[in-house]
Amino acid sequence: MSRRAGVGEKHDVTVEKPDKHSLSPVIKLEKSKTKGSERPVTGSRGGTQRGPQLTPGHTASPREASSKRQVCPRQKAEPPPLITFDQHKCRGLCQPEDLIGSLGSPSRPQALGLPRPLWRERVWAPLVGIGGPRPEKVSAYRSYLGSSAQHAGARELAALYSPGKRFQEWCCVVLCFSLIAHNVAHLLLLARWEHTPLVMLGMVAGALLADFLSGLVHWGADTWGSVELPIVGKAFIRPFREHHIDPTAITRHDFIETNGDNCLLTLLPLLNMAYKFRTQSPEVLEQLYPWECFVFCLIIFGTFTNQIHKWSHTYFGLPRWVVFLQDWHVILPRKHHRIHHVSPHETYFCITTGWLNYPLERMGFWRRLEDIIQALTGEKPRADDMKWAQKIK
Repeated sequence: MSRRAGVGEKHDVTVEKPDKHSLSPVIKLEKSKTKGSERPVTGSRGGTQRGPQLTPGHTASPREASSKRQVCPRQKAEPPPLITFDQHKCRGLCQPEDLIGSLGSPSRPQALGLPRPLWRERVWAPLVGIGGPRPEKVSAYRSYLGSSAQHAGARELAALYSPGKRFQEWCCVVLCFSLIAHNVAHLLLLARWEHTPLVMLGMVAGALLADFLSGLVHWGADTWGSVELPIVGKAFIRPFREHHIDPTAITRHDFIETNGDNCLLTLLPLLNMAYKFRTQSPEVLEQLYPWECFVFCLIIFGTFTNQIHKWSHTYFGLPRWVVFLQDWHVILPRKHHRIHHVSPHETYFCITTGWLNYPLERMGFWRRLEDIIQALTGEKPRADDMKWAQKIK
């Protein structure tokens, strides 16, 4: 029969360092030499807390043991593993942003199943520091991002960007945004409260259709064609080849280079809408208003698809509202798009919202389409893409 401790008799609880497979400390009991006073428990960083009063010789129940097995919230965690990037093995097909980006956002520790203090200490703090990004870490990260630009294929493809192409992009961007401003003004003048349900439905439908069309164009340019094709090769297929070799190149493009081609594709529907506003009567326009809102939403998402794509590759300096839209999957999230950049880049082609990527993948939509075209033409999917990726010297 165990003897209960006296009134003034205390016992010390010391917290030892846990083994490498456990996050919980080992608790040992020692009889205090000083009676009538409690000695604090000292953690690994000097933090103090009151130890539980335990009876020597008493066998604790599982419930009592779990309550006594306390984890100090400031316990020193093991250093995180070193994040490395072997460029020779990756051969330009994977990027350091995929390694660092796989850690997720510091506001989302649940992605790794870690409690928030351990998340900060084990994952995010070693990378950027708890108080904010450390300049030396950020500069090292950005130097890694530039490593894929040294790829021979990436340099050759970047050199194909001509002054004539730049002029075409400038013209398309200026004309596109002028037409957008003109059409927005007319849509606001025709707005009525009774149109609200159909307008909301049209916005969602426009976003879905824009996502599918972005995937269709992306799949076609990634999978088929060649940079050597006349007109479309250097103008439209070249950026897709460069992007797979150097995914971070898009983050170094300015607004004109990023959005010029998309603005060209949306010029015709914008001109058609502007023509209707100038020639149709107000009664006809009021009947067509929900349809025009659907078309305009489709145009807006299509125009900014490549800008959204650029944000999905940017891990520093994004505006908070962009991060908010990515976290809520209103636009293409960064973690979601990384699935596409696993070689051989054969899935998750939709880059506007990404809403359709999973259902299309479950259906095997892109694979079935590739099989049909390969059976009809004999062309091998992504042959030109792999040719450029192998230019490593």
